[in-house]
Amino acid sequence: MIRWRRVTALALILVAVPGVVAWNSFQVDRDLHKTWMLLSRARQQAMIGGPVKVLFTDHRVTVEDRSGKVIESRILWTLDEVRFTTTQGDRMLVFTGGGGQTSPYNIHLHGGDFTFQAWTGYSRSIWVHCTGGQTEERNDDWTLNPTTPSAVRF
Repeated sequence: MIRWRRVTALALILVAVPGVVAWNSFQVDRDLHKTWMLLSRARQQAMIGGPVKVLFTDHRVTVEDRSGKVIESRILWTLDEVRFTTTQGDRMLVFTGGGGQTSPYNIHLHGGDFTFQAWTGYSRSIWVHCTGGQTEERNDDWTLNPTTPSAVRF
């Protein structure tokens, strides 16, 4: 005798599990895109109106101007790791006015990166270079920036 409750439950599981996995991967892609666009807008804002600070706390990213006024803020549920250190502190970056570089504030010569990860292990990263440009990869060169004086302040 066929037990329809078990068959129905098994069918639901077989449909639901791939859907949940796909949704979680979509969240990683969405958070990466949201962060990419936010960083692009922050750099553009710095080129127009002076230095801009981008802070990462838990699963939130916040863009602030020099006076501490919040320009933009987003929640990033899949943010897993922030590997960016500046003279202003950890888990942040500063775009300079004019060219939008990060190098005057970077502790490491080639900037840093941010990684987004799903619970399934799927991950993607954004590397923000010292020039302010971005690529989709991790920064594996952690050479200290010899030109960054510790006294540089935002």
